[in-house]
Amino acid sequence: MIIWSIFSCLCFLSSNQVFSQGFANSAWPMFGHDPGHTHQGVSAPPATNVLKWKFKADGPIFAPVIGEDGTIYAGSYDRHIYALRPDGTLKWEYEVDGPIRGSPAIGSDGTIYFGSSDYNIYALYPNGSLSPIYS
Repeated sequence: MIIWSIFSCLCFLSSNQVFSQGFANSAWPMFGHDPGHTHQGVSAPPATNVLKWKFKADGPIFAPVIGEDGTIYAGSYDRHIYALRPDGTLKWEYEVDGPIRGSPAIGSDGTIYFGSSDYNIYALYPNGSLSPIYS
């Protein structure tokens, strides 16, 4: 019980630090759209239900997020995080040592943050290069 209380407190403190720094001013900067994970966007749904494109990875893809410039970022069980242009073409990919089983988040400066099953948290610049604080 004491360990759970300490863990809960640490999660609360760390989440307040992240929220105070802010997220990207984009359509969908994190899992669930916003810190409350409401899953509610601000735009109307499309008028038609026509597939525009699809992207095939070598493993399941989880909860993509969208950057300010429309770039779509998604992690996969295939150990890659993908950056896709709004037309669905690959912009870049970055490989890590374990499956990515969660959604990335985009910081207010455009940095893409995500965790991996290799026990690491990564920070990538929007161009796909590793942030020096994590290298």
